[in-house]
Order: sequence, then C-alpha cells, then structure tokens
Amino acid sequence: MSAFINQNYYPVKFNAEGKEEVNFNGNRFENLDMTQIEREEMLGISSLPIGITGYPTVAFFDENANYIAPIVGYHNVQQMEFYLKLFHPMIINN
Repeated sequence: MSAFINQNYYPVKFNAEGKEEVNFNGNRFENLDMTQIEREEMLGISSLPIGITGYPTVAFFDENANYIAPIVGYHNVQQMEFYLKLFHPMIINN
C-alpha cells in the first residue's frame, strides 16, 4: 500500500494540533490553542475551509492543488485502498 501511495500521490501529514502555522493554497492554518470544549464547539458550528469536520481526515487534492474530497475517520487498509484507487483517476485526469 505504501508503494502505491508513494508512486501515485504526494503524501503530506498536517498536524492540526501542532503549533506551527501552515500556509497552503491561499489558506492559513494555525492552532488557536483552544481547549477540547472550545474545539468541539467550533466544529459544531462550522467546518474548516476545506470541509474537514473531524479527526483524522485524509484530504485529496489533484496535481494542481484543486480540492477533491475529505475522507473523515479511521479506516483499515482495505477501506483506504478503495479511496486511493477511486480518486487516482481524478487526480491524473485533471
């Protein structure tokens, strides 16, 4: 599975609870240092700029950084393989 990912994707890990500010595709992401309750309240009324509403989330983008879709929650290898192969044609055909 990791060979398929490394050959067909550019994997990037973003720690939403980290302290570093990250700029991506015109959006600034930063940890607001909220308490757990504040995070839950914030997620209850709005989602992050690309529709991420929970942890963990795998976000798919095409080669031009156009957003495709989020996959929210924990998934086993077979489930992730399905999504990786589903989105692969969308990524290479854009």
